[in-house]
Amino acid sequence: MCSSDLSALRQIRDDNAFSALTDSMYQTDARVRSEVVQKVAQFYRPETFGLLKQVLANEKNPAIQVAAIRGLGRTDGQRSRPLIIKFLRSHSFRNELAEAALGAIRMQDDASYRPELVAIVLERERDFTSGGFSSALQTLAHISRARSEDGTRLNSSHVVISYA
Repeated sequence: MCSSDLSALRQIRDDNAFSALTDSMYQTDARVRSEVVQKVAQFYRPETFGLLKQVLANEKNPAIQVAAIRGLGRTDGQRSRPLIIKFLRSHSFRNELAEAALGAIRMQDDASYRPELVAIVLERERDFTSGGFSSALQTLAHISRARSEDGTRLNSSHVVISYA
């Protein structure tokens, strides 16, 4: 399956397209697998979480793992949270898996990740690239925006982290 076929299937957005994509998840070509995982993650379906979880359990290619982790950001936060936290705390080359988890957290826009994220920022600054560390701080600021009890955004918010 080529890239244009995958894009066409993603745009169709019906059961047959989803089925064709999921049938292509275990191609021998890693570039195709990566793109398939990205396209599957764009479907808002209950089974998407299970497919991404399966990819993360079986896939050894970090680029494909990154695509699956980022895709978790589009799934139900209650189910995906343990996996996102696992990868946020993981150690990988240039911290790419943790950075993918940051992307998922930002997509979910859930302030309940704040304690874990503050701990990561304080404990593991040196593990991140400068861009990754910046992304961690931006994600922390993004999810820390103050909201009133009715969910509307307040005018001002501050996130203060003290460092030694």
